[in-house]
Amino acid sequence: MSTNSEKWALIPSDPAVFEDMIQQYGIEEARVKEIFTLDLLDESKDNTDVHGLIFISGYVEETLPDDFEKPDPLASDIVFTAQLVTNVCATLALLAVLFNANINKGPILNRFLEYTKSFSPINRGMCLGYSQEIRSIHNAYASNANHIAEDAMDVSVEDGNANYEVVDAENYHYISYIYNNGYVWELDGLKNQPLRLKQCTHENWVAKVKPIIQERMQDRVDVSLLAITRNNYHTKLKQKNAYESYLRLSKEAIRKKLAKSTISRRKKAFFEMIYDADIQHHDKMKDIWTLLHNQDYTSAEAMTDSFAMEIDPFNRQSYNCRNEGDVKLCVARRAGALEGISAAECVLRKMNETIMLIIDTNPINVSKDTRVPVVSKDVGGLRDQSFQGTTEALIQRKPGCKNWFHTKCTTIKDPPTTLFVTNYHFECHNCNELNVEIFERTIAGWKDICTAALANLALEAILLQIGSDNKELLESKNEVLMEQWQPEQHYFNKKDLIPFVDKHWDSLCTERSRTPTWWATLGSCLYSAKDVFVARDESERSAASDFRLADANLWHIRPQSGGLTPRLSNKRKELSPEPNGSMTPTTPSPRSSSPAPLTPSTVPAVFPQGGSANTDHPFNRFGFKYSPCEPSILPLIAYRQAENSLGGCTISIPDKSSYVSVTKDGLTVTTDKGFRMCRANVGVKEGSWFWEARIQNAAGPASDGAHVRIGFARREACLNAPVGYDAYGYAYRDKTGDKMFCSRPEKYGEPFQSGDVIGLYISIPPKNKAKFQSALRRRIPIAYKERFWFEEKDYRPSKEMEALADPYRKEKEDDYEPKKLHGSFITVYKNGVNQGVMFTDLIDYEDFGRLPETIQAKRAKKKRKQSKKDHSGNAIKDDFDSVAQHWTDDPPVEDDGTLGYYPAVSVFKGGVVNCNFGPHFQYPPTDQKDWKPLSERYNEYMVEECVWDLVDEVSRSFRHKKN
Repeated sequence: MSTNSEKWALIPSDPAVFEDMIQQYGIEEARVKEIFTLDLLDESKDNTDVHGLIFISGYVEETLPDDFEKPDPLASDIVFTAQLVTNVCATLALLAVLFNANINKGPILNRFLEYTKSFSPINRGMCLGYSQEIRSIHNAYASNANHIAEDAMDVSVEDGNANYEVVDAENYHYISYIYNNGYVWELDGLKNQPLRLKQCTHENWVAKVKPIIQERMQDRVDVSLLAITRNNYHTKLKQKNAYESYLRLSKEAIRKKLAKSTISRRKKAFFEMIYDADIQHHDKMKDIWTLLHNQDYTSAEAMTDSFAMEIDPFNRQSYNCRNEGDVKLCVARRAGALEGISAAECVLRKMNETIMLIIDTNPINVSKDTRVPVVSKDVGGLRDQSFQGTTEALIQRKPGCKNWFHTKCTTIKDPPTTLFVTNYHFECHNCNELNVEIFERTIAGWKDICTAALANLALEAILLQIGSDNKELLESKNEVLMEQWQPEQHYFNKKDLIPFVDKHWDSLCTERSRTPTWWATLGSCLYSAKDVFVARDESERSAASDFRLADANLWHIRPQSGGLTPRLSNKRKELSPEPNGSMTPTTPSPRSSSPAPLTPSTVPAVFPQGGSANTDHPFNRFGFKYSPCEPSILPLIAYRQAENSLGGCTISIPDKSSYVSVTKDGLTVTTDKGFRMCRANVGVKEGSWFWEARIQNAAGPASDGAHVRIGFARREACLNAPVGYDAYGYAYRDKTGDKMFCSRPEKYGEPFQSGDVIGLYISIPPKNKAKFQSALRRRIPIAYKERFWFEEKDYRPSKEMEALADPYRKEKEDDYEPKKLHGSFITVYKNGVNQGVMFTDLIDYEDFGRLPETIQAKRAKKKRKQSKKDHSGNAIKDDFDSVAQHWTDDPPVEDDGTLGYYPAVSVFKGGVVNCNFGPHFQYPPTDQKDWKPLSERYNEYMVEECVWDLVDEVSRSFRHKKN
């Protein structure tokens, strides 16, 4: 096969992918179903709605019949396409079924078939390869974690750079089976024509395929079977649309009849009648309906006016809606079946005090799938049962507040549309200083997703239990009935949850990419989250067990206050010093008293659930580090480092402890654990640089509560410890104002607390290098969660540097003495006041202890050992040879362009720090000269990356010419 100039990418063989492709083609009469057991293919099963089967397995050569090369006259009616393009096999197998199915094939495929109706299979396959419409739909599913872009180059270390060589996984083969002209046909794009298999009928052809598939499967486990079936939902939808069309005509006829006998004011009275929530006026309403049915409009109007006087029409004093128009928007359909009037609509009211009944002549088609509750304001659970196609969703205010609001009564856009969704943060205009509504969807954790799915399934089971005639039992005043319904008896398997999550993916899984194995992650979450989900049999708990919520009471589901921001101690009182501009000193001095901070009025930081602004990323750990990458315009290096998606210099999302939470702008950090650390995404090697840390929550001198340490750290510093814990970082401590190095505190400056602004200044003189040396980068492009990342070995602490932090280390004459950056220093400012020089002569960031000598000796020993064993004269495998493993156990001991000192922040149990990397500062260092804001360092770093890319490209081109 030849590869087309416009490449077709490799896509996963996931049924959800095929299902979505069918929708993209504009086909409504087909859907995809995965076959998990061949028993479903038995003749006793009704498979008349199956358009075709797709069998997926590893490629195996097979023997064809002797007369296969002869054209089969019975195959003339079959649309067959030869495979001439690499990676098109998945789409080709799907099209083989759709082309031959008796359905409306949509505009895209109809155009293709019309254009190629007289083509041979080879010409049709060539035309498919150049079809921009079909190829773009195919390539839209190419981003997955199972492959790397095909233009990545081979691995090499001559110039210190290693790129990933694509090692193709086992080639999967797609074969389609269809029924045509009384036979089962096998459509394989690698063959020159369809293969006729067995004679059959339309009713039993699927059963005839079963032994063929069994023979192909044999003992293989890497197989999959998909069925392209009729979309029964679409058929029912067409029937429903036809019925609704009839109802619309009836509705117009009724309205015309009403218009002849009543004025508009009288019609409004008929369409806006009020009755009490407890249905105490039900008899009076029936009398009004009877008068309407008998067309006695005068009497009906009089009774309506009398009835309306008894109840406040809009009850504005007890309802949060702003005006009458908003009230009318809060409509929930209610089932009704009376002659002459087909349905009624009710407006839900706060605290269930009143309900507005709006007569609508459009009947309501009530089904089990549309029975959904509305959330209550007072207890955060279910409210009146609402039988309608869509739910008026309600949202809860900020954590700690138990009030609820109808989404229609707010100004937010894109509110939650599925019940029990809790991954959001909302504040009304009364709950924040800016007097505005704040709504933000947070990343959906798998616990949130599973909880919402289990709750909705449990609700459906309860509705079947109590029946639709008792819908008033779901009002909030009947909360105690939940215990009688025993929701804890309803268990569900992940097979029950997967269809629900798949159907409501956009609403449930906010900002979460749909990976091919998301269903496995869902099962793992059910299994591992023992505090949230209970298995039917805990002694045999597994991902395949049946689960329910640990707290099965659906009224208790609400946005968790501890999920959005770390839970802080209730004993601690926030320390917020009063602004006092008069205390600002005219001449800062190392020991002068720092002024009270000028704290601006800001919106509190919102920390997403999941610990970071984006959970779809790898973490720097296990000796590896990661940075985002993208395809490069340079042909040989293939990939380059991508720009920071958060913009400029921020906290590095991969380069932090997994327990640290970062806001979406990448500038504010916190944790609910012990001391954890994070670093900025760029470090400094030389020059004078400055940045500020705004302390939003720190107890300062208080012994209990949140704490903060800030400073600078190298790449080797431990992320699950505070800054200054080891010999790789220097820190300033909030509690005492001490400076920290190797966990040893020394008296330095003033303590700091919430509201203070700490400025950090570092100066490193340039190194005298005798010759130019390029960055030695060894990195591999990988795909992770639908994004490309560079994976490379990270720097490892040396024993000599770890010994410096050992408090029991004995002084010896032969102790290792680290290299110093003479003339370097760190200075700290508190609210603009210079606290003095904190550290001088910093340890050289290129000091790796004795690791280089150890690694060199280890490699020499390995080389000697290998040379003794290699009697055949074969060349010794390089550490990055494509035949050998991609990585050795040795850490890097040369600069890859990322060495240096990084701004570092460590937080403790609720400590919150906002980082300001410039260019504008609240207290810039006026006593320093020729310094730069750290934000400029990010631009310099990206320029350096471009330079190293060019150097690598030139070096690689010379090597290619040499070869």
